[in-house]
Amino acid sequence: MLSYLLIPLWLGDDIYLSLLIPHFQWLLLALIGLCGLIALRFYINDKRQRRQQAHQDDAPTSDKGLKLCFSTINQFLMPQAWSIELLQKLTAAQFTQMCVAYYEIKGITHSTLTLGSSEGVNILIWQNEIVSRVIHCSNDQIVEMTALRQFLGVMMHERAHAGVYIHRGSFSEEVRIFAASHHIQLRNEYAILAKIEKLSERRQQQLLKITLN
Repeated sequence: MLSYLLIPLWLGDDIYLSLLIPHFQWLLLALIGLCGLIALRFYINDKRQRRQQAHQDDAPTSDKGLKLCFSTINQFLMPQAWSIELLQKLTAAQFTQMCVAYYEIKGITHSTLTLGSSEGVNILIWQNEIVSRVIHCSNDQIVEMTALRQFLGVMMHERAHAGVYIHRGSFSEEVRIFAASHHIQLRNEYAILAKIEKLSERRQQQLLKITLN
């Protein structure tokens, strides 16, 4: 409207300026088009910022849902692995079963013996028809000196020169001194996990299956 109506009305009376009317018309159209493009760009940027802000507001909920989804999928697809938390959650029966199954999986000749008041099992390790070591898997809440002395009695009865006392938890200083003076190794859940992790992945999963089933 400006370029085709108003400009001819303003400049039409002047002979020289009337010759420039087409040029003024194109210049005004270009300016109007440029202003329109700038306005359109601002509009698009504003819409884009609004969408990004809305996406950021929804991101925590979305991420939480994705993490939950991936966690659920991993529980079905990824095999369970040995850890300190898993060892600590095992029941007394499962823990005892794990100790015995460890030597079964490694193919070590052994037998079991229940003796004394301690809540656990003694595993006799045989070598050339002689008991070379005695392994005690304890489920006691606290390792008392009485239990350790009974274990020493089992070692002496079987004529074993070494013993291993396995317990999920800590040992008192008194127990440590007694064990060190009678060739008894003390192992907690961290030492057990280190032994298990030395097994192949296939044997670890086999031990896990036996323990939990």
